[in-house]
Amino acid sequence: MTLVFCFFLDYITQAFQATNPTHKEDIMDLSNYTTEQLNQLKKDIDKEIQGRRKEDAKKAQNELKQVAERYGFTLSDLVGGQPARTRTKAKVRFQHPSDASKTWSGRGRKPAWVKEWEAQGRSLDELRVD
Repeated sequence: MTLVFCFFLDYITQAFQATNPTHKEDIMDLSNYTTEQLNQLKKDIDKEIQGRRKEDAKKAQNELKQVAERYGFTLSDLVGGQPARTRTKAKVRFQHPSDASKTWSGRGRKPAWVKEWEAQGRSLDELRVD
């Protein structure tokens, strides 16, 4: 039983190493390349990766389309979804009495002009517009 396990383990190890180079001799030796050649190699690798990602995305989309159709849906039925909610701007609750462009909703930090107003001993209620 142990001998069979050893043969099996050896077989799996060889198969893994054939697809995943982990030994130093299996990995490309980059020490003989110039910096310019390495930069070009990097660009080529990045371009190849981008191309493969596009191919993978197309394959995935086709697979999803097939699954959706099998259940009687279109792909857009399943992933189209609802549009993202947009936040509405908060209602203005306070406004500077002499400069209408200075407003504040009452949420978040107090603007500098509100702090100055209160520093003068004035009430926040004097600025209220609602």
